[in-house]
Amino acid sequence: VYLGGRRISSNGFPEEVKAFALYSQPLKEERALKHGTKETFAEVFGMAFEEEEFTVMSIGSVSWGAESFDSNIDLAIKMPKCSHHYIFQKIKDFFKQNDWLDRVVSVKYSGQTSKITVQTTARHGYYQINYHLNFDEAERVATAMQTLVVQHPALMALTRIVNLFLKNRGLHEPDKGGLGSFSVLCMILCFLNYHPQLNRVNPQERSQREREATAYLLLDFFRFYATELREDFGIRMSPKAPIYLRSAKGQQFWLPGYEDRLSVQNPFNESDDVTRNAYRIQEIRAAFDHAALTLAEELTARCRAMRRIRPPDNWAESVVSILGLIVRYPLEMLVARTRILDSIPTERRTGGR
Repeated sequence: VYLGGRRISSNGFPEEVKAFALYSQPLKEERALKHGTKETFAEVFGMAFEEEEFTVMSIGSVSWGAESFDSNIDLAIKMPKCSHHYIFQKIKDFFKQNDWLDRVVSVKYSGQTSKITVQTTARHGYYQINYHLNFDEAERVATAMQTLVVQHPALMALTRIVNLFLKNRGLHEPDKGGLGSFSVLCMILCFLNYHPQLNRVNPQERSQREREATAYLLLDFFRFYATELREDFGIRMSPKAPIYLRSAKGQQFWLPGYEDRLSVQNPFNESDDVTRNAYRIQEIRAAFDHAALTLAEELTARCRAMRRIRPPDNWAESVVSILGLIVRYPLEMLVARTRILDSIPTERRTGGR
């Protein structure tokens, strides 16, 4: 694999990352359960708001065709005649009055993100359903993402790994100071846009390099956000000036007392800093730094030893895993992943076994 003119010896790590991207996709029965749950909770609005006009649209990774086995279900809701608080109360009352306790664990509303979050029970697969009430913005993001997923072959694999990495450490919940999946997605988009070695080539060759060097881009991602992006600067998805001085962007990006936080501009909303509320960002940066060092040390040791492990046919049987040094995955889940090729159309397969 070549990246920026350097030859990167194959040591099993690229194959592991490619296998993870494959095995993290939902099985046929999981996809059916997820889509069934999506339809059920879309119909909730028809039952709760019989006399109101509304529109429901599927967004998120499910609509991009890039969902993983544990992806949230995202629905955009358009109800111009109702306030967000009224919609939230109506949905909450509906679940109580119709005895949905066997299906729903909790219902929460975030005014900051204009989102209602519903956590389901085992009956609906322990999914999190997000009702996005800012319909126009959600529609715009969903449309843009369909293009970005094609332009950046490394995007979904990196997003899945980083999300699992944060989830393993309890750093994935925005309301608890962590980074949500959308924040991670924005961070990766800005990073790929900024990467100097990817910017030296034309778009077609750039896509090929991203695809071939996804594993090493993961290492660069951890290193960049851990140590290279200084706290007084921020990053955005801009081809000419991706790095900006935070103090010049106003209080939204440089709030007194919050100077120690990272600043990542939302690629879909220039006035929004997606990491602004991540008050555990120093823990996250420390975890990223440790991951970068761990991966670098293991890769260096393998290169020096001039040995190569085989691509994992079955992760449950794999003796040594580089990716396993930084992320943890349930053994039974990986055994089930080995059956995934039987449920994915041939044209969607991203790697072999």
